[in-house]
Amino acid sequence: FAWDKGHLYKAHVVKCKTWSNGPMKYLVHYLGFKRSHDKWLTMHEMIKYTPEACQFYEECTGWPLEDDEKAEGADSKVNQIPGINK
Repeated sequence: FAWDKGHLYKAHVVKCKTWSNGPMKYLVHYLGFKRSHDKWLTMHEMIKYTPEACQFYEECTGWPLEDDEKAEGADSKVNQIPGINK
């Protein structure tokens, strides 16, 4: 998942690169959008694909994920996602 303009979207990392004297950046493709919308993001602008993140995505967006889109694993509280403050 990745943030863009305050909204959370389904996305995947296409490639990563370290810029000179800067943090690692990741080229992210937003699922369902044209490649022209791909963006370079830092790790702080993304959420790792976990069961907790899937639940958080559904709560933030109001859009349910299909069963085959949900990450596998035990359920736990959304507020345990690192870097996310509710």
